[in-house]
Amino acid sequence: MSSSTFSWTSRKIDAAVNASLQATRGGTEDPFLERNIIKAVSKLNATNLFHCSQRGEVLTAEALRNLLYQNRERYQRVCQIADLPYGGFSKSHYKIVMSPTDYEKHITVCLALQM
Repeated sequence: MSSSTFSWTSRKIDAAVNASLQATRGGTEDPFLERNIIKAVSKLNATNLFHCSQRGEVLTAEALRNLLYQNRERYQRVCQIADLPYGGFSKSHYKIVMSPTDYEKHITVCLALQM
């Protein structure tokens, strides 16, 4: 199955990220190295969560790599927003904090940049 059709659930995403961290020795190695992807996929496919898929899906290296890229892009975007002079990141609530007026300005600028 292609990675675009793999059914990710929040439990599977959590397990995949944890397996990737373990494969990279706590993040000290590059998670996108082929050997680390293969280690994580092998570990995940040996668990009931991935092995006993009702749809007969099998986790592939491509699907895991795509998930990691998507999460890296989200993380980078959150960091960019948190670094804005009018925004901030609440570590206690795990949320980006900005005033409604600043949020409106941010959305207007982002939309203008996309055009």
